[in-house]
Amino acid sequence: MRSWVWTANLSNSIVGVSVLAMPFCIQQCGLVLGLLLLLFSSTLTKWSCGLLIRAAQISRRSSYEALALSTFGPLGKSIVEVSIIGLQLGTCIAFYVIIGDLAPPTIARITGLSWSPFVLRAVILCVAAVLIVLPLGMLRDFANLSTISVVSLSFYICFMLYLLCLALSNIFSSNLWPHLSLWNINGVFKCLPIFSLAFSCHTQLLIIYDAHPDPTLNKMNSIISDAVNLTGLLYGSVALGGYLTFCIDHVEGDVLSNFYPSLISQFMKLCFALSVVVSFPMMIFPCRVSINSLISQMPRAPIEAPVHIPQSKFIPITIFITFVTLTVAILLPEIEMVLALTGATAGSLISFIYPATIFLSVTHSRDEHRNTAKVYRSTICSMNILS
Repeated sequence: MRSWVWTANLSNSIVGVSVLAMPFCIQQCGLVLGLLLLLFSSTLTKWSCGLLIRAAQISRRSSYEALALSTFGPLGKSIVEVSIIGLQLGTCIAFYVIIGDLAPPTIARITGLSWSPFVLRAVILCVAAVLIVLPLGMLRDFANLSTISVVSLSFYICFMLYLLCLALSNIFSSNLWPHLSLWNINGVFKCLPIFSLAFSCHTQLLIIYDAHPDPTLNKMNSIISDAVNLTGLLYGSVALGGYLTFCIDHVEGDVLSNFYPSLISQFMKLCFALSVVVSFPMMIFPCRVSINSLISQMPRAPIEAPVHIPQSKFIPITIFITFVTLTVAILLPEIEMVLALTGATAGSLISFIYPATIFLSVTHSRDEHRNTAKVYRSTICSMNILS
């Protein structure tokens, strides 16, 4: 399989609902500071992914759970699994919230339904869960998702170009410049968890590492760099386009909520909802593995062996993930709250703190990257305490 396919899969596992919160974060932090924080978060992600892959190669482990068990023991493994489950469940909830924000108004206009917004939203989410999310969640082979990843990424790029075109039409307005904010330190700790979660791909990274036929360090670092750079470009462009387009009024936590009703905007919303729906398997895969490992509690098993979940557990776990997150999303409709809570807790642990700690545990004292990992971990811990 060509390297761009692995890059597409990893990129699609990174991009998600966080892209819609980027203009909001720029409004909170200011244009210059917000883009610098986005660049900072992407750099941290490259470092932490690199540390995780090096640790996997040194310890000859190909899953996050196996790395945690060999490094921290059974208790540490359980803590890591709970963190992974929390991160992926939070992301699935955010996916449902976005679908609930985007699809109901468009479908109501097309069908003429006059149901209450809450009922229509709940019905659409349930239909999407049963007809799309659950069947896709039953797929076992991560490599089969490459076509879905390419289609989703293509739409995200079209969405980015559409926002940039809107911004270009607005940039020469005399009303725009008085509303621009370049630097607002007060928004940093509100948005930093969202920026951190935006690039999270560490659980999916090790699934790709396990599935890759020749996962050398150079090839994996190339995949990581290409995926994070592509995603960073997409995030930065959407942030810039969305902020310049809507800053005169007020940028919502979900930038699509700022769009005025039109044929193009309704089409964009519906396509974005479909892209999010088909991205669910990227989150369900690692979540299902961690739940199975947690409830099985088999620390003496050959953890370097490929993970196989028996059908008797595979189906119930997938159903559990699909409908528990669905229920929470129906009751918790604010996307920025979900992203901030998930990013500040499980996202920070899985994406930044654990990779550095695992790397330090499996390397020798003379490894040239140990000092960098120590500084990296201290920086992340300090940021979490301050936020």
